[in-house]
Amino acid sequence: MRFTVERATTGRRVGSACRHVTSSNRGRARCTRYVAAKGSATLTATKGANRRTFRGRLNGRALAAGRYRLVARATDAAGNRSAIRRAAFRIVRR
Repeated sequence: MRFTVERATTGRRVGSACRHVTSSNRGRARCTRYVAAKGSATLTATKGANRRTFRGRLNGRALAAGRYRLVARATDAAGNRSAIRRAAFRIVRR
């Protein structure tokens, strides 16, 4: 399984997409966009339910306070991928 982390940031609605804020689109409707954090984590899992504790660190560095979502995708030995699963979480000040 590969786990990646995405940070929630503000954006502006441009058509059907949520884009980063620029001077030309700053008057448009607000939206939440998710930007991938650097790095990922992998876990060798077995068939069925697996559990792993997430400690708020990615590649040895602590995540800053804010809203995030964890994105998980499994891949078998033949390269077949599962559906993407997401779970939202929040890092608070320590």
